[in-house]
Amino acid sequence: MPQKTEIKEFLIAALYRFTPVSDPAAMQEPIKDICAKYGIKGSLLLATEGINGTIAGYSNAVEATLSELRAFPEFRELEHKESWAKELPFYR
Repeated sequence: MPQKTEIKEFLIAALYRFTPVSDPAAMQEPIKDICAKYGIKGSLLLATEGINGTIAGYSNAVEATLSELRAFPEFRELEHKESWAKELPFYR
C-alpha cells in the first residue's frame, strides 16, 4: 500500500542577523506592518544587537516578508533556516 504524503502547507523561517541597529524602536512599526501585510505569525526580537526570531505563514508570504526585511540596510545579510508544518504553529 503506498504511503500517504503529508501536506505541509506552512513555511517556518528561523531568522537572525546580529548587527548594530541604531534605533530598534523606529523599526518596530514598519516591521509589524510588513508582517501584518502578509499575514505572518511568529515572534521577532529587535534590539541594538540585531534581529532574531521565528515566523510562519504561506511560503510566498514568508518569502516576501524575508525580502522586505532584507531591504533594511542592517538586515541585507539576514540569514534563515526553513522547515514546514501542516498547521500554522503560531497564533499571533
